Amino acid sequence: MGMFDALKKTQSTWKDTGVRDYISLAENEQIKVQVASPVEFVYKHWIQTDGKFMPINCLGLDECPICEHNRGLEDGYENPNFIKTQQRFLQNVVDLTSVKICSKCEYVNARNASKCGNEECSHILIDEEARPLNRVRYLEGSRRMFNKIASLAGSNLDGDSDEIKLLPDGVEIQDVPIAIRRVGSRQDTDYIIVPMVTDPEAVDVSEYKGQLFDLKNTGIKMNYNELMTLMNGGSFKAIMESRRNSKSEVAEELNELFKD
Repeated sequence: MGMFDALKKTQSTWKDTGVRDYISLAENEQIKVQVASPVEFVYKHWIQTDGKFMPINCLGLDECPICEHNRGLEDGYENPNFIKTQQRFLQNVVDLTSVKICSKCEYVNARNASKCGNEECSHILIDEEARPLNRVRYLEGSRRMFNKIASLAGSNLDGDSDEIKLLPDGVEIQDVPIAIRRVGSRQDTDYIIVPMVTDPEAVDVSEYKGQLFDLKNTGIKMNYNELMTLMNGGSFKAIMESRRNSKSEVAEELNELFKD
């Protein structure tokens, strides 16, 4: 899923899941961001539902029915019934990627878009000027990618020092826009990370402090019973619909309780 696929989802759907405004790079996609918080990590399980695999946040080793299921398999991860577990890293960033924001509906489009991607709008964008998005989002990816980002300042995710430091002395990583390009796919995935020390579009990330995400509360979060439903072949879409119906019922009850 690329940048604009992710934006499309967070601009219109998934509001009940914790997936709000994230970046997950597609192959050969490039972005420009500025680091705005320390790195966090979460564990995710890939569960097949509604005809595809979806990353669902782990509830924690002692509370997660998926972890319990995996521990009960004799062959461990080699068992065909093992549900894939993946460690993912997260970081708040100010997204400085050049985009076209529709003047009619404020939908975010690629910098070379000629027509607004919002199906309810379709405004012509030929005369719209591309500019940095300047929005706080959270970047999600592998240890490899975040170690490469950390290496710009001469360290890695474990706090160990690196002999090679790409930033000039006295320059902090959060002060410098970074161009990130994903190359390759699957096991051959790698990242080209380039600091842009003199970039005129650099921002003061402290001004975005109030917009940062609580990274531990992002992603698709399910409770124990919902995870059990997915493990037994249940539908993610049905669970989301059930959540929306429950919220609607609660709202109706509150309105009835407090009406004049």
